[in-house]
Amino acid sequence: MNINQTAIQKVESNMINTSEKSVACEIKSAHYAHIPQLFTEDTLQSASWQSFKKSWLNLMLDNYMNDNGKYRYRRFAVFNYSDLNKCIYVEPKQPYYQALYHNTLNGGIPRHYEQFEEHILHNAIFRNILYYLVDVCTELQGPDDWFIEAHQMHIHCTKNMTGKPSPEGIHRDGRDFVFIVFIDRKNISGGQTTVLDLNKIPLTHVTMLQESETLFLDDEKLFHGVSELELDQEADCGYRNVLVIAFLSKAKVNEVIKKPLNL
Repeated sequence: MNINQTAIQKVESNMINTSEKSVACEIKSAHYAHIPQLFTEDTLQSASWQSFKKSWLNLMLDNYMNDNGKYRYRRFAVFNYSDLNKCIYVEPKQPYYQALYHNTLNGGIPRHYEQFEEHILHNAIFRNILYYLVDVCTELQGPDDWFIEAHQMHIHCTKNMTGKPSPEGIHRDGRDFVFIVFIDRKNISGGQTTVLDLNKIPLTHVTMLQESETLFLDDEKLFHGVSELELDQEADCGYRNVLVIAFLSKAKVNEVIKKPLNL
């Protein structure tokens, strides 16, 4: 840990509905878990949630789409968790990398995205999510240091443009665990997430509709993909907003990310 790194302080609260142990138990059994509403109803009415949700209005166009699509907007941030210090730290701005065999559309190159806004890095909702997921991963694998990547994702569609949450198709992200937190959607149908085993046999289908609805995925044991967004007949535009957070054991970072980028 660099002493100049910014610490993300843990928030002690009763914001979350479901215990880490129950989620981890479900993941151990099925390799995934689906929580219809991660946060309490009071939390979803709070100023912290509203500020968090509103930040999806200020994402940047993803210019790394090899299908030439203009439908995806995002921000990206990287963190590390020190088990020794029991603390999450913000990493310096850095590119996102996936191997080409994990992302045949956009993988194989460093992708540079704008960092999360500063107020979101310290938002109580976001901090709760990060530490909750650390606790889930600890329940799954025991104490470890984690490399954590967070993506704010906005998929847009219009009458002339289809929105594609998973333009690369059915895939794995190339990390240990992937967590998808639903923020909101408007004027669309579609956007159904399919979770599949390693033989690509579907295990479940989930259309996320409820704010803070969450999917927990063991990325080493599962594939996943999301269907295209279909615009409602009366609407001019629509969207789907999610937060995606991926965890990778720090022992694997050199092999998975740094070596391919020559870092």
